Amino acid sequence: MTGLRSWRFPDSLVLIFGLILLAQLATYVLPAGEFEREGRQVIPGTYRAVEAAPIAPLTFLTAIPVGLIDAADIIIFILVVGGVFGVLRATGTIDALIGSAIHRLSERPVLLVGGLVTL
Repeated sequence: MTGLRSWRFPDSLVLIFGLILLAQLATYVLPAGEFEREGRQVIPGTYRAVEAAPIAPLTFLTAIPVGLIDAADIIIFILVVGGVFGVLRATGTIDALIGSAIHRLSERPVLLVGGLVTL
């Protein structure tokens, strides 16, 4: 039993890379098509095949950098909000706010639970 190793789940970057590669390969295998739309609403029964536009073999390597650039505003927003909450936790503001809410709303548990869930 010394030669047996336990199976380990792959790293998240390996999974992302594999999914990107799988999506790239799917552009060669799956037929391309589209539905007609009225605004955002799809019109049933209007599916038609369109010319396939497969991704070039090494283009998938640029998917992650392009995705990061396209989502930069969301990424920065999440980092800023995370930083703000980190400062609030480090200064004890959140704990003080929760303690104050527990003290003031101890007689009204429905409001207390609703407020804490919202927070």
